[in-house]
Amino acid sequence: MENSYEEFKAITDKYYTDWQIPGIDIFIALLDRHIIKLRKKDGELHEATFSVPKSMGDALVLGLRYQKKDRTFSEDLFLFRKGKPIQRGYRGELEKIVPEYRGTHKGGPNT
Repeated sequence: MENSYEEFKAITDKYYTDWQIPGIDIFIALLDRHIIKLRKKDGELHEATFSVPKSMGDALVLGLRYQKKDRTFSEDLFLFRKGKPIQRGYRGELEKIVPEYRGTHKGGPNT
């Protein structure tokens, strides 16, 4: 049975209980366990974010934000839904599934 949602939810629940931001490594390890490789060539991993989509129940989104060589930021998004495999949101794909994430993939130097 697919349990990535439960694994990710355990990480976020711990944050909301302890109010300590988890290190990026815990998110990388979670993706690695589910055979998802990170980008390597066009940016440096800057931070991880997580959020709860308002338009979808039993769902969480992980964002990995990269600073690209041109100093802009780009964020790869991953959708975790209960009982389903992780959906990758590369190149704005998540916007098609969860419209409230429109415009989150690519930003300027200060976004």
